[in-house]
Amino acid sequence: MTQNMTQNLNTKKSLTALIVLNVALILGIAIVTLSPNPQPALAQLGGGSTYTMLAGEATGVTQEQVVYIVDTRSYRVAAITFNSGTTQFRDIAGRELLADFNPNNRRINNK
Repeated sequence: MTQNMTQNLNTKKSLTALIVLNVALILGIAIVTLSPNPQPALAQLGGGSTYTMLAGEATGVTQEQVVYIVDTRSYRVAAITFNSGTTQFRDIAGRELLADFNPNNRRINNK
């Protein structure tokens, strides 16, 4: 008799936990679905640029990851590192990709 009551109590607790979890998941889906779309990043001076960010491990360094940020409108790239030990960013370099890939070293107008 006591074992049967314990099983019923455990079943009710499990059922209540599952109902609460389902309600939380439905609320999360509703919030994500109904929230407004994020606005694209705008450059401080130029405006209207779109950025792509690539991250990866730095070769030969244990606590640093490299992040490349590419402005897809002006084709400029910035390379920065993030040190997970000190939680600091460090600017490495910036390049103009059009100048690097253009054999005549002239600007190309992309539309």
